[in-house]
Amino acid sequence: MNMIVFTLGTMKELNKTMYTEYVDLPAVPENLIESADNTLARDLRSKRGSYETRHVSPELLEYLRSIFNADIIAQYQFFDINVPIHADTTRVRVYNYILDTGGDNVSTGFYENGQLVYSVVFQPRKWHYVDTLISHGIHGIHPNRRRMSIGVQAVRINDEMSQIISGIRALPSSDSLN
Repeated sequence: MNMIVFTLGTMKELNKTMYTEYVDLPAVPENLIESADNTLARDLRSKRGSYETRHVSPELLEYLRSIFNADIIAQYQFFDINVPIHADTTRVRVYNYILDTGGDNVSTGFYENGQLVYSVVFQPRKWHYVDTLISHGIHGIHPNRRRMSIGVQAVRINDEMSQIISGIRALPSSDSLN
């Protein structure tokens, strides 16, 4: 299985493709995706505020490992309310596959010194990555909805967090984020 450790440059060196970008990976087969109700009925993996996770099935994990060709961690992610601006402390990059956006115009914003520098509305059922060390937040989740996604990240290598899973390429610019 492939893995690369990557060290981030300074914030001034970043452009929008370093915040996030769609990646060239196949769709997750519908028969491997569990309903939110079934998933939420299982034991909690972790919870922080409005963010909670559950393990994916062994069959889905096997499929995801085959398309990423790497040793990965995969989980269902749920958000009930908007996610305040934050930077992750336990991972560097996450690959997301949104199953339910949580509303009609839910956006992810990226911030530098507390100021919004980039915002995007992700398309559901299309893989993208988010650089989670950059301050970001999720806005516009409808009060009666829940955002649900599959999140994939590489495992840690010794004391370093891996950021890039080798072999995953960005989509051509015509398919990428605006």
